[in-house]
Amino acid sequence: MILHTNHLYIKPLSIQQMNLFIQGTEKLENELGLTPSVKTLDAKTEYALRYNYNLAVNDPDHHIWYTFWIIIEKNVNRMVGSICFKNKPDKEGTVEIGYGTHEDSRNKGFMTESVAAITCWALTGNRAHTVIAETDKDNFASQKVLQKCNFEHIADTATGYIWRRLKYNIRPETESDYSEIYQLIKTAFETARVKDGDEQDYAVNLRKSSKYIPGLSLVAEHEGRLIGHIMLTRLEISFTSGINKIKALLIAPLSVKLEYRNKQIGSALIKESLRLAKKAGYTAVFLCGDPEYYKRFGFIESSNFNINNINGIPDLYSLAYELEPGALGKDSGIIDFY
Repeated sequence: MILHTNHLYIKPLSIQQMNLFIQGTEKLENELGLTPSVKTLDAKTEYALRYNYNLAVNDPDHHIWYTFWIIIEKNVNRMVGSICFKNKPDKEGTVEIGYGTHEDSRNKGFMTESVAAITCWALTGNRAHTVIAETDKDNFASQKVLQKCNFEHIADTATGYIWRRLKYNIRPETESDYSEIYQLIKTAFETARVKDGDEQDYAVNLRKSSKYIPGLSLVAEHEGRLIGHIMLTRLEISFTSGINKIKALLIAPLSVKLEYRNKQIGSALIKESLRLAKKAGYTAVFLCGDPEYYKRFGFIESSNFNINNINGIPDLYSLAYELEPGALGKDSGIIDFY
């Protein structure tokens, strides 16, 4: 298997070829019949190559996710860099990439072509649902590559930035989406185990209320079609102390089209909404739902925070998550899901 771009071939190495690469660039180039690049592996790349080689040896069935993909310039048949996945996709379908080009092959667009091609490959079919990458804060060239490949900056580390490219586009809903969202929610809840039957009207009423926050009502779309929706709205907590310093939100409803379920779309909507909510200064989120599903995102019973609901919903299904650790404190309170 070889990926083709306008100027490049991008070839995944076999486990045996990875071993040759570790022994020296020249040996690999001779094996593949490439024009000599007269390059040697730097220490960082060699370490990553050895690490991934050991992963591939111990898990050969997934070697495609561990191997290095060498980048070959077509018109001179010479290796100009490499790109790799740092591990196989996790249970959420997320995989991280790393990449580098030889110094004399930079500023030619090669890495942009390579990142675009391997990202497209990873997000095709059911291989992965999210591709992430990390850059140093001063590596502007790498950041520019990711921006050109439609990655978005989602988080900071002590020394760099985390970037993400989703398989499905997630964006705030717009007025032109409303009728499609209404039908999506209605259809999605027809097959739900727990439902009221009027979730689509509930969403409409929330949108008309003061609880509505346009930037926290999101849709997932694929090839121009809406396939998922999530709504986060303001939620009041009545604390026994009479003091409420908590900026809280309610998640309801969450809907995904039947044919797109079990593809991590719901997970992506939840994670993105929580990220945006935290960025907007909200400190806690509540919902009524299946604890087995939502615990993967960090939700626990709201009663653990001495917060109960007035709707008669069992504690098991009344869930809360602190966007800011310690935000809910120890003061007891009451919430109304409706």
